[in-house]
Amino acid sequence: GVQQHEGFSLTSYDGYDFFAMAGTDIPSGTCVLYVPANMYLTSYGSVEEFGRVEGAENLIKSLAGEEQFALFYLFLKVLVEVERGQDSPWYHWREFVWMGSFWSVH
Repeated sequence: GVQQHEGFSLTSYDGYDFFAMAGTDIPSGTCVLYVPANMYLTSYGSVEEFGRVEGAENLIKSLAGEEQFALFYLFLKVLVEVERGQDSPWYHWREFVWMGSFWSVH
């Protein structure tokens, strides 16, 4: 899974904008955060997982153009993971992956 150096943290002053911070001196070249490829949230991964949603694609194409397909599939993945709640492998990282307020919707 995700591995994080003990001196590294993702933090925010307002809960919306996040940034990296080192709480200790970390030598140059040290890996501070490792995220395995299977945890990347991508539109391509969403299409692989769920298949193409042709009805939605047709509507999006007519309203906003094909270049919006990637956003649709990424948001589809986010919504599915929010629905999974604590069973989602991203649940622990929800504050850094997307707005934590999604997770409180029931």
